Amino acid sequence: MEVGSGSYYHQVYAIMQRLGAHLEETSPDYMIVPGDTTSALAASMVGIKMDIPVCHLESGLRRFDFRVQEEMNRRLIDYGSSALFAPTQTAVQNLEAEQVLGRIYHIGDTTYDVPKDRLPRYSEKGFRQKLLDNLSVESDGFTLLTMHRRENVDKPSILSKIVSAINSLDFPIVFPMHPRTRKRLAEFSLENSRSFISK
Repeated sequence: MEVGSGSYYHQVYAIMQRLGAHLEETSPDYMIVPGDTTSALAASMVGIKMDIPVCHLESGLRRFDFRVQEEMNRRLIDYGSSALFAPTQTAVQNLEAEQVLGRIYHIGDTTYDVPKDRLPRYSEKGFRQKLLDNLSVESDGFTLLTMHRRENVDKPSILSKIVSAINSLDFPIVFPMHPRTRKRLAEFSLENSRSFISK
């Protein structure tokens, strides 16, 4: 929807406005909302207000830490959803304890299902070697790093400690970088701390 980055309320408003206009034209029977992002919350709010049943994929996951924005997002989505697709039995128990109004389904972890489905392709020798060559790493000599949560990257003091710890490591790191992380590394003058940063 080309909303881009911005403040929390700006993103919610812009997504609701644009998605609402689209849904008025298409009139879907259901809306499937995955995850706990700001866009997921905004989409679910549109569906609820337009009387489109919302089906929340990955529902019931909890950190029990309201300082984490995604925790509030996922709870709000769950409370407004008609169908709640929970990945684990613990997630089902969370939803039951919270007495959500929608119907709960224990369907398994779709995040796990995707790589499992792709595993035969990823296991092909030619595919693996091409990927390793492109990354300039050996099959048993690197670590994969992800880092994007705001509590880790939005404060210079925390991000600089993480980068310092990473810099102390002596093996290759493959780092598919989230736009938020890239922006903060540049903003805090940490982007050139190690060669992997620029990948």
